[in-house]
Amino acid sequence: MDSTERLSETVRDLVQAGRRERLAQVLDEAHAADIAAAMRDLSIDDQVTVFRLLGREQAGPVLAELDDQTLLELVRALDEAEISTVLDRMQRLSLEGAAPPGRDHRGRHGHQHAGRCDRGRCDPAAPLKSFRIDPAIASSVIITTFTDVCGFFSFLGLATLLIKFLL
Repeated sequence: MDSTERLSETVRDLVQAGRRERLAQVLDEAHAADIAAAMRDLSIDDQVTVFRLLGREQAGPVLAELDDQTLLELVRALDEAEISTVLDRMQRLSLEGAAPPGRDHRGRHGHQHAGRCDRGRCDPAAPLKSFRIDPAIASSVIITTFTDVCGFFSFLGLATLLIKFLL
């Protein structure tokens, strides 16, 4: 049994037992992707309970990790003010290009990442985006250099091979 399955079982048991304080502690120590996976197996009422126990820093990342159907059901079940607060915080963090306070850029399996992580994937272009530089335009210099070098060497290599037939 992997850590996600263990967390799902623990969350389900704690919700059913009504042990909210212990559940809040477990959720605080878990990664957003694992919490989202655990929430998928719960009823909508239990999902709302779990979501309301999440800290301010965790609510946004957990929402980002949920699949579309679960996210839609949860948003419909929550109060508009709750969702508004979480989305505002997510937008601020997105503009800052940083992880929530107290969190690092560790992926689902605990690996350190350089870029901003979202849904278990990292965005290596986050530093460029934070300066409002389009990554496609910034990479054009590298791509042009690569194609010029490849073209130059292939042309000269072909000419070196065929020169004996010209003379």
